[in-house]
Amino acid sequence: MNPAFRSLVLIDDNEDDLFILRLLVQRAGLFNPVHAFTRAEDAMAFLSATADTESPSDSALPLACFVDVKMLGFDGLEFIEWVRNHSIFERMPLIATSSSDDPQDLLAAAKLGAQCYVMKFPATSVIRELVEQSEDFRENGLVRTFDLPCNLFLGRKSLPKIEV
Repeated sequence: MNPAFRSLVLIDDNEDDLFILRLLVQRAGLFNPVHAFTRAEDAMAFLSATADTESPSDSALPLACFVDVKMLGFDGLEFIEWVRNHSIFERMPLIATSSSDDPQDLLAAAKLGAQCYVMKFPATSVIRELVEQSEDFRENGLVRTFDLPCNLFLGRKSLPKIEV
């Protein structure tokens, strides 16, 4: 399936932040369908329905998930953990977004299996690069983390091993 037709999932409990992220995706010149959710539980239901199709294929699943780390209720870290506990999503990149640069949030996202941790709101060129690197990750799965200047994981000396 053409990566431009794979959907992107955006999750943020703040509707304004979700609107801005969706706008950044559009301004980045991406034509991927976008599924936006204000609750992680709704995104989980969407992903479960996608995975429960008669013959789920890797290409039917979203290209990538952008998830806010700090949300009310089921937060972004719990969502990352849920995704990584389901092998069907092992090649679906998770991009943690946050207003927080707290090292504990970074470490938790890395341990749970996010490929990237970026501060809100990345430039449109960064959004485009995240999607391109998501395509590469989906194709070969060799890169554990995305190589972007804004990726806060890159500032760490070493990442903990990510068990999938």
